[in-house]
Amino acid sequence: MSDSNTLRILATLDKFLSSEIDLVVYGKSALHLLFEGDRRISLTNDVDLIVPELQVQVFDKRIDFWEALEKTNQDLEKSSLLGGT
Repeated sequence: MSDSNTLRILATLDKFLSSEIDLVVYGKSALHLLFEGDRRISLTNDVDLIVPELQVQVFDKRIDFWEALEKTNQDLEKSSLLGGT
C-alpha cells in the first residue's frame, strides 16, 4: 500500500471514528484512491468530501464524525494536511 497523503489522511480519520461511515471522496484524492501509485497524479494535501443529500441525516446524527474530522485536522496540522474540506 502506498503512503500517499490521501491514504494517510483517511487512515488518521479512521482511527478517530467510533464506527464505519461511508464517504464520497472526489477530486485529486479520489484519483489517488482509484489509481494508487500513478506518479502522473500530483500530490494533494487534503481530502475533498461530498455529503449526498440522502446521507445528510446520517452525518447530522454522527457527531463523532465531526469530532473525528477535527481531531484529524489537529493531528495532521504540523504536516500541512487537511482531513476534509
